[in-house]
Amino acid sequence: MSAVGKIVDVLRADAPLLDLLPGGIHQAEISRQTTPQAFDAYSEVRPCAHVRAEIITPTGPHKRSARLFVLAWFYQQAGYDYISKARARVFELLHKQRFTAQDEAIYEISHADDLLEAEDPGLNVSMERSRYQVMIQR
Repeated sequence: MSAVGKIVDVLRADAPLLDLLPGGIHQAEISRQTTPQAFDAYSEVRPCAHVRAEIITPTGPHKRSARLFVLAWFYQQAGYDYISKARARVFELLHKQRFTAQDEAIYEISHADDLLEAEDPGLNVSMERSRYQVMIQR
């Protein structure tokens, strides 16, 4: 399991977060084809998240250590009430935490930045995004 897979597993194991994101937490981009559970019976986006790796760069004193940036995108049909709370909950679950993934050791996760109260033009929905810096051993 990769570091991103481990992070997604940690998020999916949190009942309060799942209550805020009834459309699920996905590693695939949000679309009616790849993540149909993220949509309701009227084809509107339910509050949900998409977690993916952004970029990885070598860093640190060890030959195989690296800095991985992970993005968590949060969506809801309109407004920001659910996704703002979900973004805050993800911060509580990830910032300054350490996990062990099968393929990569996660030394520490640090919150890097947030994009607040934006719009996703492709889905035409409300969106917020968090970026996390993940120190790993590959």
